[in-house]
Amino acid sequence: MKKRSGLLFFIIPVSAALIFLYAASYKSTSAVYAPPPPGIRLSSDFFNPIQEQLVIFLPKVDMQQAISWIVEILEPHPSYMVFQRWVGRGDPPEHVFWDGRNFWGEWVHSASEYPLVFYVCDTNGNIRTIESSILVDAFIISEGGKELVLGNNI
Repeated sequence: MKKRSGLLFFIIPVSAALIFLYAASYKSTSAVYAPPPPGIRLSSDFFNPIQEQLVIFLPKVDMQQAISWIVEILEPHPSYMVFQRWVGRGDPPEHVFWDGRNFWGEWVHSASEYPLVFYVCDTNGNIRTIESSILVDAFIISEGGKELVLGNNI
């Protein structure tokens, strides 16, 4: 019994010393800090087009010289067709406004999530893409005494 306890008193300190030496000799490389990519901000967490216009705040994009930009809101369904689009030349604006309608004047679907994509192209042909999404609140419109639930997602 005395032999085993003596062996343990030898193994434990030696193991601890080896671990300490390994940790001390390990050369850690300092991580290079990269700020998170700028994100798109929205004026509302849950957009209700009956009560407000949505302001889509576009981030400043670190590029040489922007020559064009596109903001697209896509359908929430797997086809992901373009629901609404803004296009421009030069530097992107600070924000765009959206009333909740598409190209043909149709309303968004109630209680849905619409993908949002912002593209910027510079003079060298580089394209920066920033993605987000718009959460549409549940809402009801009253027309001619009838209440209409917009969209088929409720």
